[in-house]
Amino acid sequence: MTGLFNRSIVVAGIAVAAFCLAASAQSEIPDEAAATQPAALNESVDIYFAELKNDFDLVVAAPALRKTKLVYTDRHFVSILKKHQTFYSLIRTNSKGVVINEVIRGATPVRDYRKIANQFWYNHVAKTHEEYQGFLKEETGRYYLFWAKPILFTTPNGTKKFFGAVAAKIDLWDCFHKISTDVDKPFLARVEGISLYAHKWKNVTEFDEAGVTIPGAQKTFIRFEKTAPPQENLAIAQTPPPPEPAAPAKRMTVLEKVDRRAIIAVAVAVGLIIIILVVRLIMQINHIMLMRRIDKSDIL
Repeated sequence: MTGLFNRSIVVAGIAVAAFCLAASAQSEIPDEAAATQPAALNESVDIYFAELKNDFDLVVAAPALRKTKLVYTDRHFVSILKKHQTFYSLIRTNSKGVVINEVIRGATPVRDYRKIANQFWYNHVAKTHEEYQGFLKEETGRYYLFWAKPILFTTPNGTKKFFGAVAAKIDLWDCFHKISTDVDKPFLARVEGISLYAHKWKNVTEFDEAGVTIPGAQKTFIRFEKTAPPQENLAIAQTPPPPEPAAPAKRMTVLEKVDRRAIIAVAVAVGLIIIILVVRLIMQINHIMLMRRIDKSDIL
């Protein structure tokens, strides 16, 4: 009888486990309403400039900048300008504030050894050992991001030694032009209160505006054309609204479904256990009654 009881418990456990697994599998089915929407343009702009900043960090970290022969840095800068069309120029200074490498996009490397130690960005980088991010407006009408980072060496005792700096001029118009290749809707990029880049932006009178994060150009906003409501919606709005229908039944969330299945599973398990206990009790009673009859027959 004990063996029968143990087998019943095993069967009940298997049944409950199968039920719970089925409930879990159903709860993992994705809800179509939870599908992710495409990233907004301002988020795409943030991601683009964050990746561009990472590319500049890799430029400064290159081994070529730690070599004494300047030709290695020239070759490194030329390859970077070919790879990144938005980079307009790259310069490298020594620890005295003298430009020892300079490469402009589409031109041969320049080495005029001019001194720029009195410029604000260089003093900031040399004294703080921290990066500098600024914004430039050229007389030609072009707008540039100006990023600079120190070249640091770690001495045997663990201190940081300033070895020079690397600076980049990045054409901001080219950046937005590259971003626009993947955008269909009109937008207008404004930097420091100036309309810098327009993409399909014609005769737009109503728009929304959102800020974006560009290192060196803090006051940058993207304007989006407001979408007009569909004509059928306008027609409906002009007619008296019909009586509101009864609110549809609230759709259960995945968590609520899982909780409901868990309650059912527990109830089934408890019910099975109760049934098994009742069966065992009945069998025990029958056994006792049988033993009594046997005892009486032995007495007789």
